Amino acid sequence: MIVNTWTAVEVRALREAALRMTREQFAERLGWATSTVQKWEHGGSRAVLGDRAATLDTTLAELSSEQLARFTAALTEAESDRSRHPGTAAATSAADEEHDMRRRTLGTLALAAAATSLAPARVGGSDAIRLEGIAAELSAAAQRSGGVGLVGDAQGALDRGLALLDSGTFDGDTGRMLMSAVGHLATTTGWLAYDSHQHALARRCFTEALSLAATADDDGLIARACLTASSQPISSARNGQCSASRALPLISRAADAMHRKPPSRIHALIAVREASALVLQRHSALR
Repeated sequence: MIVNTWTAVEVRALREAALRMTREQFAERLGWATSTVQKWEHGGSRAVLGDRAATLDTTLAELSSEQLARFTAALTEAESDRSRHPGTAAATSAADEEHDMRRRTLGTLALAAAATSLAPARVGGSDAIRLEGIAAELSAAAQRSGGVGLVGDAQGALDRGLALLDSGTFDGDTGRMLMSAVGHLATTTGWLAYDSHQHALARRCFTEALSLAATADDDGLIARACLTASSQPISSARNGQCSASRALPLISRAADAMHRKPPSRIHALIAVREASALVLQRHSALR
């Protein structure tokens, strides 16, 4: 099957019906920022062009027969809805935007309240769990509406977490829990900064996350931080701003961290990232 023009309808059908992915998962698979995917899905009849359309074409070509059937059915249903209710798509898009904005505002207030409740003192496991909750809330908010507007709150929460590490009192096990929690928060903050084109801040956050992961001996965090950080050079390489070779050591480190773990989604993501980096590296060499 060939899609002549990718618009919001086709992108949503590919992500939701065919692949059944969240927006963040879909963005990771394609190698584009979550905010970029959001713009496609809220773009109405505006066409997705250039490298972005080529990425969608490649993803469509990789669908299984069952996934392709779901994609086709979703397009047929969308076309039928448009025929019965002209203007519905535009109204739905506007409603989605309003819903996202409302949810993001509520989430931001919750983040600010949670972050300010953390105070350097005797630190327990509950503090680590609270930080993990902040990171999860940030990730969920970013999936809904992208990283723009969340970076400041994320950075504030990260600063609080680092203050706990610097000034708090804790035993060895709690320390490792706390380092892992702050490392996950640093990774999430780095992703939000990258998604908002604050690349210097993103690099600092990823460096902090990898340092904490190594100290806590947390293989899962090492893999997540490396893979998230690898998005930055891969995306920049697509735009001709740097070499994808910068991503390969990060991907290799993620693979090393996970090589004794049972097969999982992260192993598949490692393979996808490595393939993307190698393809971009070859294209760069041919220029």
